[in-house]
Amino acid sequence: MPENYPSHEQIQSFNERLFEMRLEKWLNHDLFSFQWFLLLAVLIIPWIIWWRFVDTNRIAPILLYGTLMSLLVLMMDDIGVELQLWSYPYQLFNIMPRLISIDQGIIIVAHMFL
Repeated sequence: MPENYPSHEQIQSFNERLFEMRLEKWLNHDLFSFQWFLLLAVLIIPWIIWWRFVDTNRIAPILLYGTLMSLLVLMMDDIGVELQLWSYPYQLFNIMPRLISIDQGIIIVAHMFL
């Protein structure tokens, strides 16, 4: 019976080429664009606001809740990207195929304010 599926080496070769293509796009298109600076601001500004208004008497449980929410959000985002349910045209960092600014900025900080 002939094997009609790709070998591990073929898949690895395609992954290496895909990484090179993503890096080239990120360096030439995303990095230091308006959208990149917007993503950077969306990551940093919520944490500054949170630090200003956090209840310091309850900071340990709030941070624990934020950490657990962060793990959940990252897992859900990774699953969605891996299953190609969604993708992101602009990224803050090239090494991760997720939208870190939203995952680690707005979503987590908004839930920690609850």
